[in-house]
Amino acid sequence: MTAEEFRHKQAILQLNNRSLGALLGVPETSISNWSSGKREVPIYIEKALALHVEQHFQKLPIPLTLQELFALDRLARSRGIGVEQLLFDIIRRTLAQKPASTPIRYTPEEIASSRLNEDSPEPDPIRKRPA
Repeated sequence: MTAEEFRHKQAILQLNNRSLGALLGVPETSISNWSSGKREVPIYIEKALALHVEQHFQKLPIPLTLQELFALDRLARSRGIGVEQLLFDIIRRTLAQKPASTPIRYTPEEIASSRLNEDSPEPDPIRKRPA
């Protein structure tokens, strides 16, 4: 994990160095060293951080109308996955492109028109709907 990837995950969690250190059970100086690239991030910290980011995704409030939920369900079924996995894929791809503080909302039509293909080498462009 690079220092930039580490900082990106820290930004997703919206934690300062002290809070992230407490969450991971390490000193604040370790967080500073990893985020600046002075030290390599240990594998066990990479895994713990990935777990916390995943748990953070599960807590995100995503307001949907019933119509939007049905559209997402149809799209997920057409791809052979669940709605939860579809939403996680969209969020992951979005966070890879946008700063964590950017509010983003999508219509099911925009999601359906995007190319959510795991084989794609780069994130697919999806238009924003005003929040």
